[in-house]
Amino acid sequence: MNDVVRKFNVLFLAVFFLFMLLLLRLTELMLVDGPLYARAAEHISDKRVSVSGSRGWIYDRNGLPLAKNETVFRLTFLDEGLSREDVVALTAKLEAVLKSLPRDKNPVYNNRVDILRALDVGWRYEAKTGDEEKARAAIQRLREGTPFRPEEWELKEAPLSDPRYVPRTIPVDLPPEVVFRLEEEIGEYPGVRIETAARRVYVYGDLAPYVIGYTRPVRSTSSKERYDELLSLGYKPEDPIGEVGVEAAYESVLRGVPGTAIVRSNALTREQTLTVEREPAAADNVVLTIDARFQRTVETILAEEIGRINATIPDQKRDPVKEALAVVVDPWNGDVLAMAKAPGYDLNCWNNLDRPECYKEVERGFFNPLLDGKYPPGSTFKPLTVLFGLQKGLVGPNEKIMSTGTYRIGTTVKHDYKPGGHGPTDGLKAIQESVNTYMYEIGMRLYRRVGGVKPAIETVRRFAEPFGLGTPTGIDLPGEGTFLPGGGTEVGRIADMMIGQYDFYTPLEIAQYAATLANGGTRMRLHVVRSINEPVENSKGPGPVRYPIEGEVLNRVDVDPRWIAYVREGMRRVTQPGGTAAAAFAGAPVPVALKTGTAQRVQVTVPGTNRVRYKYDTLAIGFAPADRPEIAFAVIVPGVYSLSGNTAAPIARRIVDAYFGAEPPAPLEPVTKAADRDRAKE
Repeated sequence: MNDVVRKFNVLFLAVFFLFMLLLLRLTELMLVDGPLYARAAEHISDKRVSVSGSRGWIYDRNGLPLAKNETVFRLTFLDEGLSREDVVALTAKLEAVLKSLPRDKNPVYNNRVDILRALDVGWRYEAKTGDEEKARAAIQRLREGTPFRPEEWELKEAPLSDPRYVPRTIPVDLPPEVVFRLEEEIGEYPGVRIETAARRVYVYGDLAPYVIGYTRPVRSTSSKERYDELLSLGYKPEDPIGEVGVEAAYESVLRGVPGTAIVRSNALTREQTLTVEREPAAADNVVLTIDARFQRTVETILAEEIGRINATIPDQKRDPVKEALAVVVDPWNGDVLAMAKAPGYDLNCWNNLDRPECYKEVERGFFNPLLDGKYPPGSTFKPLTVLFGLQKGLVGPNEKIMSTGTYRIGTTVKHDYKPGGHGPTDGLKAIQESVNTYMYEIGMRLYRRVGGVKPAIETVRRFAEPFGLGTPTGIDLPGEGTFLPGGGTEVGRIADMMIGQYDFYTPLEIAQYAATLANGGTRMRLHVVRSINEPVENSKGPGPVRYPIEGEVLNRVDVDPRWIAYVREGMRRVTQPGGTAAAAFAGAPVPVALKTGTAQRVQVTVPGTNRVRYKYDTLAIGFAPADRPEIAFAVIVPGVYSLSGNTAAPIARRIVDAYFGAEPPAPLEPVTKAADRDRAKE
């Protein structure tokens, strides 16, 4: 009995003791820690932030991916209210990690000055030297591996670029071995997390850069108003946004549907948590009208022909041709099959602007001459002149105008390129042999009919517009320019207009003009996107078509079909014996209708000599096959010391051969495979 009582007493005392401990702890929580927790509760704040969706891919017309996303590991930072000392310690630790990466993989964020700038915590390092140029040199030395010396730098307060609750990203791709090491030590890096991100990759590098375009981080936006607007639309500072090309034109399609998350911050404990509220969704994909293999072949042809021209034309060796352009379209629906300029530029360089090898690359991306370059059409305008003369009753189809080699307008004497002239010339021969005096006569008859140069020029312009010259093509790319009107009102300027030496047009306008002739007089809107497609799991192809982009008729020319057929026959004869492109098109795989053009551009002194010569822009427009065209094209080679017959026409011939299988396609290799092959050679 006594044992039972004793055991009961022990149990009672133990329970009583535990109860008293609990009571004391409860009292402490209420009286001592209560105000602290109350204050903490008052300092808890919730912020709703955007979570980016996956950007859509860009494919060629055959389903080859051209722009895609690759998953990479990056460091993000969410400010936990670090003290100045904590910031200094954190940047030093991050410097040790990021400096271990190969410099070609991380040319900038390998030092604490740039790392602190990326963290954007309200502090920054400034070089103690007061000289701006010396300060830039000091940062460059750090990037090249010079150790950080605290005595050379001072920590200063700096305004925040974004609110503290917006995560910052250090834009450096981390290799797996670094990720594994950091994950084990992440507690030593306050506010730092390792997260996956999507890096935009252009699969073939410099393929079709003037079509595809590129993205840049929202943070790179130069306008503060635009930057704030993008943030209000749910973009994050590190999100990609299309700058030019399809990436910009179809930004609303390619941008992933953002989700939302709640960031809960406690100002006292410096803790932050992120909870996804609504999952983001993948964007639609875009399928282009471009055929990637044909596009690459056209780019290769342009580059090779630039080399040939510079090697074979004597003065070109001293003053080389710098570029060549070509546009190839389907005349029946406006599909752009190839839109090329050589040299191009590597689209991936826009995500690696700190790499020296990318400097020259990106310079070529600032201006798109295919969209906004201005070029005189030269003799490629002559089919329109003949068509105009026939439609307006200024000449007849069988009427012959004598070409003696010269044509006098007042006190000015103009010439044919052929000494002694071409003899009796009708419209077909005028196109085939590119007879200037025939065109001059049409211009002067118009001048006499309307009573002045200005009304004559405006009459021709109104006639040219429905064919695509002097008006936007409607292409679905941003930044399209249009024609540059010529100047001067002296009588001879109407003669210049008739041979394509007055107004200037874009390559797209000239290509649309060729396509309108090719299909018999229907101007189709040019477009580079074929369809918008639904996303599919694991990005296995472009996905089902959400909606196709059909060909759109802009207008039909009000011209007698007989005269269009007449002009088309004249263009067919250009590639036949006696035509200006007969040599270039001998043995072509299909009949080709063509018109060459050589526009006098500028008079220069040839470098290294005392000789003064004209430089020309040489052109070729046409379509093939001549009777039922599948393609229409425009080729432009600016800055040539020779005629179009041995510059632009051979390029046009090779493009026709490539399309119809008579020239093998150029290799099309993803940049990753090319890089692997080059490393294997080292």
